Amino acid sequence: MAVIVCTGERRRKMGYGLTVGEICFIQKDYLLDGEIIFSKEEEVKIEDLDPDPRAPGRKYVVRSKTSGSRFRLSGHDLKRRYCPECGALLTISNKCPGCTWVIVGNLSQRRSGPGPPRINGGGIL
Repeated sequence: MAVIVCTGERRRKMGYGLTVGEICFIQKDYLLDGEIIFSKEEEVKIEDLDPDPRAPGRKYVVRSKTSGSRFRLSGHDLKRRYCPECGALLTISNKCPGCTWVIVGNLSQRRSGPGPPRINGGGIL
């Protein structure tokens, strides 16, 4: 799990800590029934926090631009776009140019097998 660390005077560790209304990137392409439902680097807005009872890590509700459907995704599926401390656009290395905020750890989840990961029906709302 990624650890978010504020390197200024305050130092705190937490999980992904994404919030409703936050804009994120999709980490990789996702397929549903052979169709791309999310594209890598696509921007999405977190609409709600609603953990899936069968997979509590999938709690970030986002809407697919291609299908219009809402899906629950995990923090592994999303990459923060803006600094939660000052609102500046994060660099490609997940550092904030405006303050001392940084993400420590790897947000990507490796999956084996060819092609993009598939979203099963359990993630659809």
